[in-house]
Parts: sequence; structure tokens; C-alpha cells
Amino acid sequence: MMNNYSEVSRNANVLDKKIDYCSVGAHPNNLAQKETVFSLSVFFLSCSIIAPKIGVIDLPVAWLLLLVLFNILIVRRYCYYINRNMLLLIIMWALLFILASTTKLVYGSVAEVVLLKPLRQIILLVLLSMYWLTNKSLNIKSALAAIFVAAVLNGIVIMAQYGLEAAGLSDEWLIMPGFDKNVNVMYRKPGLTAGYPTAGLLALIGFFSGLLLYTVIRKRIVLVGLMIITLSISVTSRLAFYLFIVSSILVIFLNIQRPEVWKILMMMVLPLFVVVVVLIEMDIVHHDTINVMYELFIRFSETGELSTESSDALLESWSFNIKSVSTLLVGNGLHAKNDFMQTVDAGYQINMFGAGIPFSIIYYLIFLMYMQIIYKASINKNYRLFVIFAVIILLVFEYKGAVIFSRVVGDCIVILVIASLYSRNKRQDSNFF
Repeated sequence: MMNNYSEVSRNANVLDKKIDYCSVGAHPNNLAQKETVFSLSVFFLSCSIIAPKIGVIDLPVAWLLLLVLFNILIVRRYCYYINRNMLLLIIMWALLFILASTTKLVYGSVAEVVLLKPLRQIILLVLLSMYWLTNKSLNIKSALAAIFVAAVLNGIVIMAQYGLEAAGLSDEWLIMPGFDKNVNVMYRKPGLTAGYPTAGLLALIGFFSGLLLYTVIRKRIVLVGLMIITLSISVTSRLAFYLFIVSSILVIFLNIQRPEVWKILMMMVLPLFVVVVVLIEMDIVHHDTINVMYELFIRFSETGELSTESSDALLESWSFNIKSVSTLLVGNGLHAKNDFMQTVDAGYQINMFGAGIPFSIIYYLIFLMYMQIIYKASINKNYRLFVIFAVIILLVFEYKGAVIFSRVVGDCIVILVIASLYSRNKRQDSNFF
């Protein structure tokens, strides 16, 4: 089912008008060396995904910079060029930085995340492409594997955090500096991320990355990872949990004639729900975990309404009330506040109020460009289905918060973009996975 891939046209996404320089040192020759390099590269990329920001130090960027410098100075391996898609993305991010700077000039202030996110995206694109081009073992399978491993590692930390607090040993183990400790509760945990939605979204994307990988490599260790991720989804974000259920049902329906896919899902989900029920009966699972994570179903059974307290509050805050036309053009310079100083939660609102409508339009155009690049990397049905699911899930999550280009989730997207842009240029067109 995963054996037929596209012959990428030599004229599509090639290096026309490229800036090109390569100085490539020795590469591993035998199979064992190649597998070792592949595994280490995947692990390094996974670390860059889940590494936090500590103070002013952006660990993912610092980590990638060290990897690139290691290749240049120690391995003596350097290669970089910019194709049209890459150049266009950099220009659009630069334009967003200019728009955010304009907001700062108008109001004397602008949200730090609005101003610095474009610069961070440009740096990530450049560093990741440099790292990718100097590692011949990397391809789209590497990107999916990195996301999957990051989700598994974060899932292990989530379950450890949950268990340690349930046992009364620690309620702040490996809680990252960027996490708001005022919302640190014992019935759900964030892992190494800065919030529950981010943890849930990483688990969700990581699960389907792992499912896609398993249909190719058939290694049991992947099944173990999928089980860990499934458990972690049940104690992080409610929205991720609900989307996981809906997405799983859709995957089963769309692959009803391909039992190897939906049987894996059934094999993952059903036994784990049995385990959770047993743990609940043994009073090991905190009762609020059930009340919170299953609130949608509980309320529906009691009132017939498909809603939660969180969704009600989100809908109440959903408005674009403005005082001035300038807000539409350049925003109001505030972070997550409308013109009446009311808190807004949805990413769509945060971007519009933060820097204006032109900023928001370009911002989401870049997202669609990213996903189009990823989508076109292969004509494989399951891969493209994965990309479509990712687009829908991210756009839905954006109603919950500004997650699309946030740390962790945004970094996963950039890794897939770089894999899609540059793996094919190393003549791996027929072997993405």
C-alpha cells in the first residue's frame, strides 16, 4: 500500500535561480553506519522539537546551530542552496517582520511573539535546510520518525508526571519554565511542552506519523510508541482527545478495505481503553481526569448538548470588536487583548489584534504554502491523507490558541517542509519512506 510513489518531475521544484554552494565531506558507506547515522539524526531532530526555551535562550535553535557547526567544523561537511519555494517563504516571513515592526512604530510596542516569530521561522528554515543537505540519510521518513519519537518521549514524561503526582512524590517534575504553573493540575499534564494544547497536538500528529511509519517499516517498537502516545493523549488536551477519536474513526472508514491500517488502530485503542477502565476502578486514575477529559460526553448524556465549559468560554470571547480602523490595518500592539482590553484566546484573534489583517492574511497564506509543499512531496494516498488531517486539525486547534507556528508544533511543520523541499534533490524521489 505504501510502495507506489511519484516520479517527481525534474522541472518541478528544482533549483532554478539557486544560490548554491557545497563542500561535502565523507559519508557513511556500509549499511550499519547508515542506520546509525539515520537513528542519531532522527534523535537529534526529536530533541530539537521538544527542547524548551529557557529565559532568552531558544534551545531548539541553539541545538540546530550546534549540529550545523559540528558538520562544518568537525565533519567538514557543508552544503546550502535556496530554491524558489524557500526564497519565497523567507521573503514572506521578512514581510511579516516588517509589518510587525510597523505596528511597533505606530504604538511604541508590539507583542514579542508577533515580532520575533518571523525571525525565528527564517532561522529555522535556514538551519534545518543546512543540516538536511549535509546528511544524505535524511528524507521524509526521517521527518515523520523525528515527530513520532518526540511525541513518544513527551508521552513518557507526561505519564511520569501524572504518576509522580498521583503517588504524592512531585507535582512539578520536568515542568518547563514557559508553562503557567497556575494551571498545573493533577488530572492532566503537559510533559516537556509549555501547555496542554501543545502537548495534545504533538501527541496527535505524532500518533498518525507513527501509524504511517508502521505501515512501512513494520517494527513492533513503533506499536509500543503508539500505545504510549495514546495513553498520553487521554491526560493532556481535551480537544486533542476528541480529535483523536474522530480522526481514528475516519481513518478506519477510509481504509475499510485495507485491514492492516484499521486493525492497527483497533489493536491500539481498545486494549488501552480497557486498561484505563481497570485503572479507574482501582482508583489509580484521578476522578477529575474522567470528568474533564470526558466532559463533552458526560454533558451530552445529561443535557443533550455537545459542549464543555471551555468551549462555552471560548465562544463568549470570540469577537472582533474594534475601536479604530487602525486595528484592522496594524493591530493594537497588544498580546491576546482586543481593543477593549478583553482577553482573546483564538489564534485568529491574537494575530489580527496583534498586528492587523494584512499580517494575518500573509501568516495563514504561509501556513497553506507549507502544507501544500508537504502535500506535494508524494502522491501516496495515506501520506496525503495524513497531510489533510494535519491541516484540518491545526486549523481547528487555532480556535483554541495560536498553535500553528508555535514552538514544538510549528517546528514539526518546518521539519516536514524542509524534508519535502530538499530530500528529493538528493535523488531519493522513489524512496521517501
